[in-house]
Amino acid sequence: MPIGRIGSIAFVHSPYSQGSGAAGLSASQARARVHSHAAREAHAKVRRQRLVEFQAAKKISGDEERVPITVGVEAAPPS
Repeated sequence: MPIGRIGSIAFVHSPYSQGSGAAGLSASQARARVHSHAAREAHAKVRRQRLVEFQAAKKISGDEERVPITVGVEAAPPS
């Protein structure tokens, strides 16, 4: 069963694991795979924390109306 968060699956690297071509990885490929997984997990953690902070700030400000978040999105030209 998961350790830590509910519903999380621990990443376990094994050169002998089956599936997705994991067997026979070189040391550099295995290191790259482990590093990539760690980077994804760290980014997801930061993203979740940022979302919690945003929701808390929105709740404190009393902004109840729905405002679309358009950061980094270009506005559509008028039709």
